[in-house]
Amino acid sequence: IKQRRIEKELPIENNVVVAGIGCSGNLLHLLEGSQPYGFHGIHGRTLPVSMGIKTSRPDLNVIIVAGDGDFLGIGAEHIAPQAARNLDVTAVIMDNAVYGLTKGQFSATADKGSLSKGGGINQSEPIDCCALAIQMGCEYVARTFSGDFKQLGPLIKGALSHTGTALIDIVSPC
Repeated sequence: IKQRRIEKELPIENNVVVAGIGCSGNLLHLLEGSQPYGFHGIHGRTLPVSMGIKTSRPDLNVIIVAGDGDFLGIGAEHIAPQAARNLDVTAVIMDNAVYGLTKGQFSATADKGSLSKGGGINQSEPIDCCALAIQMGCEYVARTFSGDFKQLGPLIKGALSHTGTALIDIVSPC
């Protein structure tokens, strides 16, 4: 965000981060500059909140930060309508395949057959966030690993520069 602000000569006030529930929501508090230029919403509703912000203030740069459970579990039903509208927002999904704050249950992206901390076995097929986004019409879709900084930075910069809905799935060990 900082590099984009400098390049476009826009103040921090031009950016709004919509955060979901879970570990990913803490990103909202790590941004440089005055606070708050973000919205910490209710579980699974980052897409509707971002749509409301972007439609009422198209001049703002809207960035969604959410976890896989928040975005792809309870919030999955919002992906198709958002993609169909192709609003100019960037979604950054931190994907660790577990609900880390609630004792490690499976998220929607957990591999079938994987074991939970409680000893349960996942019986469901995982949701492929990127395939779903492409199928729903997103034009900028990427997946990377949280430890690959050389790739992560340019992908986020590309997503922020893209006109339309952009999604980055970041595989992030919990």
